[in-house]
Amino acid sequence: DPEGFTLVELLVSIAILTLVMSVTYGIFAATTKAWQRGKIVSESLQHGDFIMEQLVMGLRSAYYRNAASGFWLTDGGNGPYSADAISWVKLGPALVGARSEVAKGSHRIKFTVETIDGSPAATVRAWSPESYLQPDEFDADNVPPVVLSRHIVGFNCRIGYQEQGGMMDWKEDWEKTNTLPRTIELTIYLKPRNDNEEPIEMRRCVSIPVSENK
Repeated sequence: DPEGFTLVELLVSIAILTLVMSVTYGIFAATTKAWQRGKIVSESLQHGDFIMEQLVMGLRSAYYRNAASGFWLTDGGNGPYSADAISWVKLGPALVGARSEVAKGSHRIKFTVETIDGSPAATVRAWSPESYLQPDEFDADNVPPVVLSRHIVGFNCRIGYQEQGGMMDWKEDWEKTNTLPRTIELTIYLKPRNDNEEPIEMRRCVSIPVSENK
């Protein structure tokens, strides 16, 4: 018999090679997709950790001088795409940055999630709480927002009320706007990997020490 491959053997070899290449490509594609998903989740978690730590530091540096230094909470719904807004007077660079002019003294900030250029983003506004330092007809809503992260799609805040027996009752509102709450629950929701998935939830409880000007 002459040496070489028959047509049938050649076709079988090509079929096997095609199958092996298809399986290899499928494994490679799945691995690449998983790596991309992991990268997206890791990036979102890093943004979430940063925003959460900034919020915690900002709340722990709350500065209470008088009734005008109280904590404000605006309820913006519940769930992954809630958009609560919180505002308080604080000291230090948390949320505003060390180079900000307002960081040199006490300043009021407002943190929320709002739509910027068609997509949700975590934002902060900051201004002096002293009325004599503001121009005539000052309106805090006109202070331009600074985008902290576009990986945050929702924000929810609840206030903790200590009950008898040590239990904590959580409420969505805060009516004592001339004072500071002692315990706050913060929940931020991170952008999901895919549009058909639920946002990733991060939650922290914060105890607020009160710093008064003596």
